[in-house]
Amino acid sequence: MFIRRLTMCITMTVCIGLISIFSFFFVPTFLPWVSWDSVHAQISQINVVTSSADVKIIQLAWWSLFALSILYILFTFTLGQETRDAFKWICEQVTKERELPKFSLPV
Repeated sequence: MFIRRLTMCITMTVCIGLISIFSFFFVPTFLPWVSWDSVHAQISQINVVTSSADVKIIQLAWWSLFALSILYILFTFTLGQETRDAFKWICEQVTKERELPKFSLPV
C-alpha cells in the first residue's frame, strides 16, 4: 500500500515539475533580476499580459494542473485498498446465488 501511494506521488510530482518547466521557459515575459533592489524597483507596476501566445501558455499551465488534480483523485479512488475491497465485495454479492423467501398464506 505504501509503495502504491509513493509511486502515485512521484508520478504526480514529475508531471507537475514538467508542467512548471514548460511554463517557465515558454513565457517570454520574465525580466532578469540582478539584485533585490531590481526585484522591488517596480513593485507598484501592474503588468497586463496582452499577447495571445502568452495567454495560451498560462492557460495551458493552469488547465494542466486542474487535469492532474482530477487524475490524482481518480488514481486515489481506483488504486486504493479500500476501493479494491469494496469492488471485490460488490462482485461477490452480485454473483452470489440467492433464494427467494417462501411465503405461505393462511388458509
